[in-house]
Amino acid sequence: MKINHCLTEEKKLLLKIIFEEEEEKKLLLWQKWYKKIDIENDIDSESYHLLPLLYYSLSSYQIKTEEEKRLKGIYRRSWYKNQLHYKNLQDILASFNQDNILPIILGDLVMATQYYQEIALRPIYKYELFVLPNQINLVIEKLEKLGWKPTFQLTKVKANMYSKLVMNNVQGNCLIVYEQLWIEKLSIKSQEDILSICQKINIGDYQSYILKPIPQVLAICLENIFLKYKNLTRFVVDLKLVLINDFSEIDGQILTEKIKEYKLNYSYTTLILELSKIKEDKMLEERVDRWENLEITACSKDFSPDVSNYGKCLLDSVENLEITALETQELAIIENINSLTVKDKIIRMYLLYCRTYGKSNSNLINSLNFLFFVPLRLCERQLTR
Repeated sequence: MKINHCLTEEKKLLLKIIFEEEEEKKLLLWQKWYKKIDIENDIDSESYHLLPLLYYSLSSYQIKTEEEKRLKGIYRRSWYKNQLHYKNLQDILASFNQDNILPIILGDLVMATQYYQEIALRPIYKYELFVLPNQINLVIEKLEKLGWKPTFQLTKVKANMYSKLVMNNVQGNCLIVYEQLWIEKLSIKSQEDILSICQKINIGDYQSYILKPIPQVLAICLENIFLKYKNLTRFVVDLKLVLINDFSEIDGQILTEKIKEYKLNYSYTTLILELSKIKEDKMLEERVDRWENLEITACSKDFSPDVSNYGKCLLDSVENLEITALETQELAIIENINSLTVKDKIIRMYLLYCRTYGKSNSNLINSLNFLFFVPLRLCERQLTR
């Protein structure tokens, strides 16, 4: 299957400005992009997401632009909002740590606080935390005392009753608490399980966990799927920062094996190819031109800090990865997301079940209404080919 989720030329150009290290080239790229885009009227949400990073990149080189005041205002607004989010996170951790609850920080929070150079550079849209199933009721109690309210009425929650709980506060912030985690097939039930895929960190005076580099890459790829490949720009940058910052801790062969195990071939390949296309590296561009019809193979070495070797290894890692049957069916659903039939929606839910639990379930199919038995059975046969 040919990759068909790609960045627009304008978004590629915007990312090239951010990634470019030569001041003169950066200025020329900015001027080219600025002629194409009206920041006030034309820019979409995904390009707007990058504007704090764009301002930081340009100001670091002391490049003056026509839109300097506007970009600086966007940067300051992002800084202010993220400072409030950071304070909320510290309040949550302070309450949790009192009872030895150390959550795993996921998504926007971990990227903004751990991978970007400044808190302003990565907008935070929602809070995501994983807690152990046996802690869920205490966690809900503590969050409610901090002003967070569930989106539906809760009584006592049994462990693993919900894969996630959504809560909001009076400021309109969204907090998602997970008690099931797709990584390691939902087997995280103890502190020892957490330590197998996480590392402990401090947020201010408080302790929590973040995913180790390889699980973090997998999490980015999965989020790319859940958001239907609509936010490639943010995930391309997120992936770049994880791979560059943690290159010494990422074994390319293990990463590729995990990508295959979790059936993230298409998502990972899409991100790597888009990342390689925006780098000013002719060797990378030539190799990308050969691999537009993607498949992925293991890279036998750890990623190297040397830019050319690093880029080569990344592209090697996506050379022979075939898109899986699960991904093929997911993509078919995504392509028709605005016109799904009831049957399509049932299949979509079943695909999500398969991804979450890492396997299909004949008993589940047999227990469903006969009307959906045939399409689901066909779906399962496709997955097991």
